[in-house]
Amino acid sequence: MISRRTFLMGCLPAALTACSTSEIVRTISTAARSGSLSGAVRSVATSKATSWASNPKTLVRDIERLDKFAQQFLKDVITVWGQDNATTPSKKVFVKYSDNYKSRGVIDFDKSLVRVETLEPDHLKRSIVTTLLSPIDPREVDLFSADPVKLGKEPFLYGQVVDHDGKYVRWEWRANRFADYLLNHKKQSRTVVLENGISKTETFVEFPLVRNHTDTRQNRYGGLVNKYAGHYRLERSLVYAIIKTESNFNPYAVSWVPAYGLMQIVPTTAGRDAYEVVHGRAGTPTRSYLFDPENNIRMGCAYLHILQSRYLKHIKNPTTREYCVIAAYNGGAGNVLRSFHKNKDQAFALINKSSPRAVYQRLRTKMPKESQRYLEKVTMAKRKF
Repeated sequence: MISRRTFLMGCLPAALTACSTSEIVRTISTAARSGSLSGAVRSVATSKATSWASNPKTLVRDIERLDKFAQQFLKDVITVWGQDNATTPSKKVFVKYSDNYKSRGVIDFDKSLVRVETLEPDHLKRSIVTTLLSPIDPREVDLFSADPVKLGKEPFLYGQVVDHDGKYVRWEWRANRFADYLLNHKKQSRTVVLENGISKTETFVEFPLVRNHTDTRQNRYGGLVNKYAGHYRLERSLVYAIIKTESNFNPYAVSWVPAYGLMQIVPTTAGRDAYEVVHGRAGTPTRSYLFDPENNIRMGCAYLHILQSRYLKHIKNPTTREYCVIAAYNGGAGNVLRSFHKNKDQAFALINKSSPRAVYQRLRTKMPKESQRYLEKVTMAKRKF
């Protein structure tokens, strides 16, 4: 659960710096301990100042837009649920509100669990059906509002959930029947305290994703990974590993960086670089554009190609270069080079004199903590693909 103050503290530095999730968390923790948001932002700014300088006007617009958006979205959620019960979408958790924020469906991919909950018991069945049948295309669902979801197309959860008869849920009649079963056999309730101190009863159901739900999502995008990994001369296993680490193959993935989609593209940084390569002209991809899985994978692969062939092209050993590309995808090529020397040419020289193992260890000790963990996660995931 997340409070309004915490949410906004996380959004502020993230909008400015394209922070990673854990950097946001560290900023939040710093602010909470010190009671000073400005102090927390300065601590992030120290390590991110170089990237800010490249386009300050855009960054200012981003923060103003995101701050206003974040305040309104979380205000709407907290008004209904209270700050201790506010839940928001993230990279590996799908959250969709409905019924004027009184109902929500939550899909936690890491926990392999679906939870549908409401403060209006009469709305629970419809919320279950909506969660089961929400479309596979993220552009058709606004996660940051309580707007209704138009059903009818292939559901996102198709192939990832089975009903009480062990059947996949594709059509509304089966979703309604499964919802009735859940209401009769799995319905639970608990007391929640709202922002005004009033207690209300939350009614909810929980049901699991199938054991191979990650494989189901992965297989949906296999053709796109093959296509764009081949086009940009990348190892498919690397692209798969990055998608697994970034979003667990969740096309609805979002973070308050802001970054969107399967490969978590930040529009104003990696998004701009990749957009120019893909389209042959300058531009900034929109959120809707990045929520399209093909666009997202194409842009992510293009950005990996940029890292390999432009920013880090002077690294001679292919294995060493891959380690640096992985770290740079998360923390930026500049931070990778500064992990070896503040002078770029000397950094390349040091990297090329070192063994791949030595470079890996250096990145795992000198890069920001988030990038250290990211490098380890991606290299481990890559072995499985």
